[in-house]
Amino acid sequence: MAIQGLQSALLGIKVAQRGLDLVAQNTANVSTPGYTRKILPQHSLFIDNQFSGVWVGETSRNVDGALLKDYWKQVSNASYYGTRATYMSRIEDLNGSPDSEISIAAEISTLNDRFIKLSSVPDSTVLQNDTLRQAQTVAETLNRLSESFTKLRGDVQTAMETTVEGINATLTELADINKSIVTEIYAGHSTADLEDYRDQLVNTLSGQMEITSYKQGDGTLVVQTRDGQLLADTEARLLSFTPTSITTTSAYPATAAGIYVGDPSTNIDLCAGNPGGKLGALIEMRDTTLPQQNAQIDEIAHKMALRFDAQGLRLFSDSSGNIPADAPPAYVGFAGTITVNPAVVADSSLIQQGTGAGGLNAGSNAVINNILAYTFGTTADAAGTAHDPFRTSGLGPDGTLTTGMTGTATLVEYARTIISRHAQETANTQGKETQETTYSELLLKRLQDSSCVNLDEEVANMIELQRNYAAAARVFQSMDQIFEELLNTVR
Repeated sequence: MAIQGLQSALLGIKVAQRGLDLVAQNTANVSTPGYTRKILPQHSLFIDNQFSGVWVGETSRNVDGALLKDYWKQVSNASYYGTRATYMSRIEDLNGSPDSEISIAAEISTLNDRFIKLSSVPDSTVLQNDTLRQAQTVAETLNRLSESFTKLRGDVQTAMETTVEGINATLTELADINKSIVTEIYAGHSTADLEDYRDQLVNTLSGQMEITSYKQGDGTLVVQTRDGQLLADTEARLLSFTPTSITTTSAYPATAAGIYVGDPSTNIDLCAGNPGGKLGALIEMRDTTLPQQNAQIDEIAHKMALRFDAQGLRLFSDSSGNIPADAPPAYVGFAGTITVNPAVVADSSLIQQGTGAGGLNAGSNAVINNILAYTFGTTADAAGTAHDPFRTSGLGPDGTLTTGMTGTATLVEYARTIISRHAQETANTQGKETQETTYSELLLKRLQDSSCVNLDEEVANMIELQRNYAAAARVFQSMDQIFEELLNTVR
């Protein structure tokens, strides 16, 4: 019994010492990002219903796995809307507000005003030149928007490339950590700190794209896309992306590169769906949102040229004086090439006379009045014939884009709708970003409360361990006293 008592006391001291070491480790890492509270699993051992000692395991973590997965999913959602809101705001900056002096709606409205002034003195060279200059400003504004949207698409694709590189680096590191964890488990060592680091990697990956995961019996965390495509276990399945230059005619999948899981020959293309997170938002911006913006300004450029031409004044055209055929994709990119008809630039009096055969006499305002009534108006002629509507579907280089806008509108109304609609979408996206970020922060708080170090708990645990240590030490003191008395008796 004495020997057993000494063994139990010695074991108690060892367990208490390990516990105190763990308290010190937890306390020292209270502010370390990603660190979770470590615990020392233990339970009593019995043989033939007799207490025979305490089993003490390797250091483990105190983590709510289900809550952690919920948090990772929310990180993806917040990153998706945050990325989308960033680029939507940049588009809004390019568009301007509907009434700002630099917006295409304001410039077309100003052109209307120039024609109103010219209608009073149609043979005024000064007013004709003023109208010409404003027409050039309208064309230049459309050129600028087309160029800016296309450049922004290129910026987005560059961000896609950077994001893919980051994903691949994270996947490679995840696979390496999985290998280390499997090795440590096989050797009977604790993997708690390695698992903390692995969670941080998955958290980083979740911001880049939405993932699903599950843990295998050997400790490997298998990471997949939201659609179940393997990304990493003890080997990384890297993404492949070979971008090509972006132009107004670039369209996925014909001429804009896809992002493949593993070798492109697998045909597992993330761009065919939406992988979520930052990458998902970038793909959507490159392949849908920005092409829609280009399609809308192509539409207004083309319809504006046609509506002027229908009233006898080919004011807008390409550099050769031609207007593309009224069938997409013939006029894809027209906003980027539209200009004032070179013939009108050479002779501004054509604004009054018209560009058709047999021009009007000097002083006539017939063409100008028709432009005011019908080019800028709601109908195409005095009979009330409707204008050909703005196309709302079948747009873009591959004819797959839709705008969701009404097709019946005046030039100014359509231009204003483009801007106001995008402003509303931007506001909605920003609101969603705030909502998703707030929920993400709430889940993080819950996760920290359940798994991170609490100093009050650690202090209480330390006091309890010190008591246990002291109790075990008193057993040694008592046994020492007993043996001393026994020896004295023998003497």
